[in-house]
Amino acid sequence: MARCHIPLPSNRAFVVQFQTPSEQFPELWNGQAEHLESGQVTHFDSPEQLWTFITQILTEVGQQPPPPEC
Repeated sequence: MARCHIPLPSNRAFVVQFQTPSEQFPELWNGQAEHLESGQVTHFDSPEQLWTFITQILTEVGQQPPPPEC
């Protein structure tokens, strides 16, 4: 049985970079996120800030039609 491969939409792609944790702050949520299609970038200091940025972008992208299904 053949499986349908639905490509992931490039308008929902992000690069997320995290600062290297130190011994003093091993669980430091500090870094930068970039939405690849628009080039929008944010710096974050917590998981909530990262999630807010991603949610904002995906909400804007959500206004576009979904990719075609198999």
